Amino acid sequence: GYNPPNPNICKINFIYSTPFWRNKGQSGIAFIPPYRCIDNSPADGSIGVLLVMGTPDCNDENIFIENIINSLKSIFGSQVEDPIKIIIHDWSKDILWTGACYSILKPNILHENGFALKYPLGNIHFCGTETADEWIGFMEGAIQSANRCSKEIALSIFQQSNFL
Repeated sequence: GYNPPNPNICKINFIYSTPFWRNKGQSGIAFIPPYRCIDNSPADGSIGVLLVMGTPDCNDENIFIENIINSLKSIFGSQVEDPIKIIIHDWSKDILWTGACYSILKPNILHENGFALKYPLGNIHFCGTETADEWIGFMEGAIQSANRCSKEIALSIFQQSNFL
């Protein structure tokens, strides 16, 4: 069978003394291809943390960080240039990582065949991030798929019972 490779994903935490973007009315959420950014600061705002996930666009870590900061600066302003700390985790180099985030499938696999996974086959229901309508390959997609699948199963049980 086809065993998709793990993507090369890095998680970078840019740590600041405060979540300064909140004072500007910004959420801290941004999508700047190929990066995704979220506000990972504690609710009390005791420190500011912008968590960025993405695929490194070069082999030089300093240039990689500089590219991300330049991208974030266009949204959050020049304050992103001065984090008090940067924590990088390259998942592809983690010996305990057996895959996460998303799989890389062959081209057109889900486009051509993914719809078939969304429908039950008798009493077999398919659930998983690849069967989601949105956020395929991510935790959000897995949750969306689980919600859909659990409703399908409940409806199937109800229809097979004597209640109808």
